[in-house]
Amino acid sequence: MSFWAGVPSDDIKMSLLDKNRVVLRPINSSIAKDLIIKHHYSHTWPVAKLVLGLYVDEVLNAVIVYGHSATPRMAASLPSKNYWELQRLFSFDWAGKNTESFLIAESIRYIKNNHKEIDCLVSFADPDQGHVGTIYQASNWLYCGVSDVTGGYTYNFNGKWEHPRSTVSRLGTREHDKILELYPDIEFRKVAQKHRYIYLLPKSKRHRKEMIKRLTLQYKILPYPKKKL
Repeated sequence: MSFWAGVPSDDIKMSLLDKNRVVLRPINSSIAKDLIIKHHYSHTWPVAKLVLGLYVDEVLNAVIVYGHSATPRMAASLPSKNYWELQRLFSFDWAGKNTESFLIAESIRYIKNNHKEIDCLVSFADPDQGHVGTIYQASNWLYCGVSDVTGGYTYNFNGKWEHPRSTVSRLGTREHDKILELYPDIEFRKVAQKHRYIYLLPKSKRHRKEMIKRLTLQYKILPYPKKKL
């Protein structure tokens, strides 16, 4: 039986991830959706193409979700139209350090073996959540700078900065003037540019060379950013 709604018994918890006790497999989307909506900072569910769960002793600890970007321009900005975006990632903290990095690496292995049509992956790290992409750096993704500014604001509700998609889901709008009418004294700030990471899945050395060439027409491959202390 899968368990994900709380803290497991002490005999399942790990201070360090034991790879011999974990397994990655496809998971029912409805279970993953409930988990993401309740626990992921966005509290929203994307249109997913691949949903994988990481189990510890047959207890579900983490999920990772891939699919196409909600941004129509994304495909044209990547070295291949055959791409997936890493849309959601969540793990409970009882499975030990490096769980998320391990999950990303294993999910890439799964995609290589089971979805050979996918040529590249893209994901973003949100500075508003204190992220610079450390987990992508640990998995050897290419850092390609920050995303374009899309405009808009994020708002502080009850002492917590809310993800813009959550604001839309809850209020039915992201229009700044309308939100200020509803909450005249609310604290707000500009939506930050996100760190962009790309992972290539070439079929050969020649294919990789071609994708790198197409990638560098769009972006510079830059040194990894570091988290501010």
